[in-house]
Amino acid sequence: MQTKDVLSRVSIKDVAKAASASVSTVSRALNDHPDVSTETRDKILHIAKTLGYERNPFAQSLISGRSGLVAIIVHDIDNDYHLQLLRGFSRAARAYEQELLFSFTNSRQETLQNCISVYRRGVADGALVFSPMPEEQPRLLEVQNAGFPLVVIHPGCSPEGLTSIEPADFEGARMAMQHLITLGHRRIAIAMESDVWGAGCGRLKGYKAALTEAGIPIDPTLTQIGLSGFPESGHAAAQHWLQAGVEFTAVLCFNDLVAYGLIQELNTFGIAVPEEVSVIGFDDIPNSRYIPPCGLTTVRQPIADIGQQALEMLVRLIDGEIEPGEHIHVPMELILRGTTAPPAPSRS
Repeated sequence: MQTKDVLSRVSIKDVAKAASASVSTVSRALNDHPDVSTETRDKILHIAKTLGYERNPFAQSLISGRSGLVAIIVHDIDNDYHLQLLRGFSRAARAYEQELLFSFTNSRQETLQNCISVYRRGVADGALVFSPMPEEQPRLLEVQNAGFPLVVIHPGCSPEGLTSIEPADFEGARMAMQHLITLGHRRIAIAMESDVWGAGCGRLKGYKAALTEAGIPIDPTLTQIGLSGFPESGHAAAQHWLQAGVEFTAVLCFNDLVAYGLIQELNTFGIAVPEEVSVIGFDDIPNSRYIPPCGLTTVRQPIADIGQQALEMLVRLIDGEIEPGEHIHVPMELILRGTTAPPAPSRS
């Protein structure tokens, strides 16, 4: 028996010929059918691997009714957070022998439309939906109730019965704030993406809860909402507070990228971090070990693990091992580096 050239397509007929078996026997062996002996199955699997045989998921779907494809519906992949998430999807896809169908949108507003399109065309067995808008969730629930397996990542403050997974944003923000408050900070600002959807919703609630628990009044002038998750938002938030004369000694940022921009803008104004202003990010993307040079204090979420758990959850949903509506909270961890310190007396 000779292996095929790397560019040759190996069919089930090739495997059957090499194994001196019928195509139906090979098919049953490859699909772990109980009426094939262990000896025959092991022999066929060995031959298939040696020849480089790979199953055609589309041909397989005609038999099983399953495509072997799961759709990933996400509005962008242009930063380290999303790349880490995709790494987790890929890891789980290999383990569960799933193929990934990526459906990228130009904005969050197109998420529902893409999900419905994937469902109607029947091109995937289920879908992972990243951070949909709150107003889209009732329609997504309708799609789920129609029998299409869905898992929502970062559903925000109102999962509405959707099968979903998210990091413990409330607890993470509360933990970060408690650290700053313990250091002695009282004028703590926050720069968030949104207060109604995605991660910003829980993080803003955690920020306010920590202040209330410490008996510190919530000052609206310290809150910047509606930003993007990119460094320019950090620049804009710092400029706003400094130009408006708002006093602050610490800032909790929506994510690490916003923290990078904020620190850079503070430095432009001659304000040292952490000597004059402490800064905490979110996510702990790889660069945060080195940017700024002292490393960024941040709330770590296991991004790749969340991606892996989400896809595993979807496969279990497709297989009927769990019921729709399950919700998973993933714990976070505060990572202390060089951007937090007690407030300087002159800015207390």
